[in-house]
Amino acid sequence: MDDEKLELIERRLAENITKRVQSQLFRVYTTAGLAVIAVLGILGVSVLSSVEGHIKELARGKFEEQRRKIDELFIDSQVRANTAKSLITETSEQLERFRPKADQLDSTLDRIEYVHDMSNNLSETYQRDIQPLEQKVDALGEQLAALASQLNALNALLSSAPSVDQSAQTKIRDNISAVIKHSERIEQSLEQAKNRETVYFQFAGGAREQAVALSRCLKAGGYIVPGEERTTSAIDKKEIRYFHESDKPIAEDLVQELNACLALGGYVTRVTLADFSSYAGKKNRQGVMEVWLELPLRRGS
Repeated sequence: MDDEKLELIERRLAENITKRVQSQLFRVYTTAGLAVIAVLGILGVSVLSSVEGHIKELARGKFEEQRRKIDELFIDSQVRANTAKSLITETSEQLERFRPKADQLDSTLDRIEYVHDMSNNLSETYQRDIQPLEQKVDALGEQLAALASQLNALNALLSSAPSVDQSAQTKIRDNISAVIKHSERIEQSLEQAKNRETVYFQFAGGAREQAVALSRCLKAGGYIVPGEERTTSAIDKKEIRYFHESDKPIAEDLVQELNACLALGGYVTRVTLADFSSYAGKKNRQGVMEVWLELPLRRGS
């Protein structure tokens, strides 16, 4: 066998071996590759599942933590709300308990203001009416003392002499007559001041300035108005009360006077007469009437 045949046989053997080996290796590597891919796939799913589970655990933990915080905040807010509600309820109860005291305080302040106004009005009345009369009474006392002295002198003259100078008698007589007339005028002034009508003004509703304006109008008509007292007892009342039957004509005049003042002030409201002559309680003295009036909040009412 020559060299060329040997080389040909070797080459064919090599080719056959190569083909078989390649085919076997391909099957081996293919199987191995599939096995690796399968293993890697299983591992990948496991890893992904693990990661996903871990993420879910973390998310669940965060959610639980946030929910716990929200629950704590909600509970805290409920506690605070209940506390605030309790405080509001307690404050409301305290305000309700204080309300009568506040109303009483307002009434007391109104009475103090009323007494203050009455004191000022009485002082004005004293200075305007009483004090001049007192001065006149003092002057009358001095004149009466002088008259007594003159009478004593006249008696002395009558006792010491059978006849008295006519001019002296005339002078003494004139002085006596002048003093008597002056004293009569003072008595009339005192009687007029004593019998001057007095009006106590009780009001509700409108502002004090409205009541003061009406009082001023009555004073201009010659009435004594010591002051204006705000009281809830005057609510829904529009009347003038008199307590003695003899005061009825005076009270009727007062009704006309006050209604004229109301009309002058632009009010539609009018007062009527109220007979309290049979009142069983303590009455005012004669010549004293009472106004009970709920003033409207605005004029034209």
